[in-house]
Amino acid sequence: GGYVEGAGNYMEGSTCHFIAIAATGYTFVNWTEDGEEVSTENDYGFTVTSNRSLTANFLINTYEITAESDPIEGGFIMGTGEFHYGETATVRAYPNDTYYFINWTENGNVVSTQSDYSFQVTGDRHLVATFAQSCYVVAVDIEPREGGEVFGAGNYVEGTTCRLEAQAALGYVFSNWTENGI
Repeated sequence: GGYVEGAGNYMEGSTCHFIAIAATGYTFVNWTEDGEEVSTENDYGFTVTSNRSLTANFLINTYEITAESDPIEGGFIMGTGEFHYGETATVRAYPNDTYYFINWTENGNVVSTQSDYSFQVTGDRHLVATFAQSCYVVAVDIEPREGGEVFGAGNYVEGTTCRLEAQAALGYVFSNWTENGI
């Protein structure tokens, strides 16, 4: 959790200063002696009157990992919450029907293109799972070409209704729709 400076031999009546320095990912809590708190200051000074054995107490830092879906209806996320410094967090993005996962971003920067994103926790993080709707192209041909016009072809989001309308040219009659020659 950290280390201490200042331990050693001191003459009676001299002033001793202990300094507790937290390691990365830890926070100094207090000094204790025989299980009793003697100070909450990381720089603890006292006049030496006897032998003393002090303990510097540290706690591992806890960080919040949050995430959101963009768009909200695109999917849901699992794996967020509180984690200790150095732990591995894994957030998972699950697309809803008609959506697919694109990437994870943080502050507008892409951090992963995998729906399961694992990383070592070193601080608070807010991630965005980006989803997009599945989109399909509806293309049409007219046989014979001069036989008329078709309206409604284009790009359609999965699950939406595509309505094609055939208008026969003068001298032609609409016969039927076929797909892949059938």
